[in-house]
Amino acid sequence: MAESRLKDFKNKGRDASSLRRRRQEQSVELRKTKRLEAMSKRRHVDLTEDGPNGGEMPSEGMAVATRQNSAPPNTVDIASQLDLPVEKLEAITECLTCLQAREEVLPAMERVRRLVSTSDFIDAIIKCGLLTEVVSVSVQSDDNKVLAEFSWILTNVTSGTVEQTEEVVNLGCVPVLVGLLSHPSPTVQHQSLWALGNIAGNSAVHRDMIATSGVIQYLGQRLSENLSRGDHVTRKIVFLAPWVISNLCRFNNPSPAVELASVLMPMLLEILNNGRGIFSSTELRDCCWGLSYLTDGFPNEQGIDPLKEIMITQFNVVPLVIAIVQNAQPTNVTILVPCVRFLGNLCSGSDRQTLAVIGAGVLAIMPSLLSNEVDRLIAKEAVWLISNCLSSTGPIVKLIAESGLVTQIMNLMRESPFIVLKECSWAVRNFAMVGCPDVIPYFVELGGVDIIRRMLDYEDTQIVLNGLESLMATLRGAGSLLDKVTMMVEEAGMLDSLELLQCSSNSSVADEAFSITDEFFASEENPKLEALVPTASGSQFQFSAPPTSTAVVL
Repeated sequence: MAESRLKDFKNKGRDASSLRRRRQEQSVELRKTKRLEAMSKRRHVDLTEDGPNGGEMPSEGMAVATRQNSAPPNTVDIASQLDLPVEKLEAITECLTCLQAREEVLPAMERVRRLVSTSDFIDAIIKCGLLTEVVSVSVQSDDNKVLAEFSWILTNVTSGTVEQTEEVVNLGCVPVLVGLLSHPSPTVQHQSLWALGNIAGNSAVHRDMIATSGVIQYLGQRLSENLSRGDHVTRKIVFLAPWVISNLCRFNNPSPAVELASVLMPMLLEILNNGRGIFSSTELRDCCWGLSYLTDGFPNEQGIDPLKEIMITQFNVVPLVIAIVQNAQPTNVTILVPCVRFLGNLCSGSDRQTLAVIGAGVLAIMPSLLSNEVDRLIAKEAVWLISNCLSSTGPIVKLIAESGLVTQIMNLMRESPFIVLKECSWAVRNFAMVGCPDVIPYFVELGGVDIIRRMLDYEDTQIVLNGLESLMATLRGAGSLLDKVTMMVEEAGMLDSLELLQCSSNSSVADEAFSITDEFFASEENPKLEALVPTASGSQFQFSAPPTSTAVVL
């Protein structure tokens, strides 16, 4: 039901699986570009002890870890069998011995922290039970320095793989870290919040676990206190807050609950509206990514994504994001990419949501984002936004065409980086497949046939398939221009391309090329060859000789 609704109002001709695949491909590509996005996991390699050096732990709010994974027997022997450099092996066995004997705990914790400052030894300290001992010792300690080292160790372990973070959760560390948020030492608070942020960025399950642990209330209190009075004592904690919030917005399978988003959104908007003089571009970037994550989900059975809906109806975020784009430098990739992605996500929703984005003025900022001055990743996101608009109904497509953006897309198809060009091929395909009577003549006038020819010459299968689908839609929608369009196709040498593509190893490409040839360019039967067809007479076949030609005698 949801799939049929999706085809009815958006992305006509594409099923939910292809849409999901496109979104996943873009997400993978984006994650590979570290300069664009705050990493979901962050490792701490430097710590300044700016908190108190002594003092007892408060009894309230300090949860005790449940040791679900007890230290295995003979852990020192297990450690000695690990395949590690001698000096690291000695360090691990010495740390185990000290922690198990509760002797020289702080030096041992410091050595463990140095071991996990890189990811090479995290599995080793988990396997031999050293991490379990770290947790066991720490929950019984009231030493500020030990607790700072403990939270720092967990920060670096949770910056590792999904499985390594799972080990921390299974040791019952989440309530311990939440309890440490009320510790008098800002260093312990900061480091504990950091570890909790890493856990939230590990999976949707862990995101929801952190969201219901009391972290959000802590963040709200910190932001309200320090944004209102400009307190610089705990700036590190406040600066970490946008990143933790953005991790709480992550993942779309499932997406965050509407209730969670409704709590996080005021914090994000407060930072974006009133935090310009307090936060750096890094924190503002994290907030923009948070908005993008929240709108990266899929429609429900009614064909509506409720998170996209509340962005427009409840929080009216679009004008703010458009203003951020307008005020950003055209080369500011870290801010522009998540902002344009957010707007593009909304345009992938219903037509009403798309119209809301257009009505807020998004078309006015698009030309500058498609210019040669901007980074190719910004241009790609801008084209993706336009492509989503072009997959809408006729009135929206008409607005895009009248804005001149289709002309810019066509020009980009002639000369642009591959990452932009491939996205342009989707936009061209969506435009050609709209089905409005005025679209195809306009498309042909803009040089659409030549653009399709270029698309068929690429080695990328998706670009070729987009070109074939664009050609089929152009021919079927040409109407009185059909003879003209077919002549243009023949003159461009595209019949040879269609013939070659029918032999493609990709069945979708081969089938589409055959369908176009068969429907519009099938040659008439050769009368000479027809004469060779045998005729049946009873049980016998009779073959006719081909008509003889009269030789010309010179």
